[in-house]
Amino acid sequence: YKEASKDSRMRRFAGLKSLFNERKSTKLLEDDEIVTLQVGKTVWDQAPRQMRVELWMSSLQRRGVGVAAAAKYEDMLLTPVGDEAVNDIEKDVARTFPSTRRFAASAGQEALRRVLHAYAAYDPEVGYCQGMNFVAGLLLMYLPERHAFGGLVVLMQDRGLRRYYSADMSLLQTHLWQLGRLIPPQLNTHLERQGVLPLLYGASWLMTCFNADFPASFSARVMDVILHGWLMDQALLKAAVAVLVRCEARLLQLHDMEDCLTLLKAEAPSWDNTVLHDVLTEAFTKPWTAQQLLLLSSVEGAESVAEALHRVQQANSAGAAGAAAVTPSANCAPPGAALNITQLAYRVSDSSSVTSLTAAASSCSSSRRITRGDDGIQVVSAPAGIHASLSSGGGGSSGGGSSGGGSSGG
Repeated sequence: YKEASKDSRMRRFAGLKSLFNERKSTKLLEDDEIVTLQVGKTVWDQAPRQMRVELWMSSLQRRGVGVAAAAKYEDMLLTPVGDEAVNDIEKDVARTFPSTRRFAASAGQEALRRVLHAYAAYDPEVGYCQGMNFVAGLLLMYLPERHAFGGLVVLMQDRGLRRYYSADMSLLQTHLWQLGRLIPPQLNTHLERQGVLPLLYGASWLMTCFNADFPASFSARVMDVILHGWLMDQALLKAAVAVLVRCEARLLQLHDMEDCLTLLKAEAPSWDNTVLHDVLTEAFTKPWTAQQLLLLSSVEGAESVAEALHRVQQANSAGAAGAAAVTPSANCAPPGAALNITQLAYRVSDSSSVTSLTAAASSCSSSRRITRGDDGIQVVSAPAGIHASLSSGGGGSSGGGSSGGGSSGG
């Protein structure tokens, strides 16, 4: 498709749609045989599921790294990985899309286990880190096993997802900082006053390509544009900003951290499928503003997660002190009340996806171990033994990043 014109590409997929509509319906990996598919900026509603399979397979063929990785799949399965990676994979396999037929069955779980083992062997520096299980699971919903592994390698190595799982998580911290500034300033200020920083909702959105929180139909369409050629950060940040903007009016009426997080982590993902796809259509068709492009082009002035939490704590403490001086007998803390970083870090740990960044940030006031990552942003090192924690709604994961060589990947 690389050299085809837009018209010929549209005719190609129109022909595929007609072809598969004429075929006898067959049961595929999941129950939904009709999907909303995105090819570039063109959205195909009511498309046969197999069209997505064709799109993703053709995307892998265009990227040699995916084809080469798929050819090594059996070798990677025979390559041993560290015990920590094996144990973490085992814990997370059962937590990945447990409500789907594909992964409720032992065959689906075994396929996921093999793909994650193969990647840990393929990339021992990163190994296995929580969040990868959701990405691999989505790929397995549409691709044969060896090609799902190839797709995971493409996403990690070619599209840049791997850098989210690096030891310092510098890219993730950069994108979380950018996310807070890509949304309307009024909304960002309001969320910070409630203690709702991008870490608490955006980490799982980005690290799992929305799979941990949103329906597979939503995250699969995000995957459409990433595999087809969009830069990973462009697709993920655009989708995240679109969700936040759609929630803006409601969020501005909320003055409690849990209420805001419930809207972002529970209510928004449960919107009607039509609404969710409208959000993505707006995200992928509306260009960035000049101010947003400027922000994305530079990380000057960027904060680490620890620095952001410290700044918000200081600002909210000052606001609370000022309010108390005016109304010393108030029983309830006003919006902007003092925010305890440790409480912020663990207050939502049972119901949301929090990473080792959270644990690192919780100790930043007493011991801030700051280094500078590849992106030029200051990053805080996570305390030893703290791992990523990503859940799929039903229950939190307590495992962590593991490497085939025994070093932590997250």
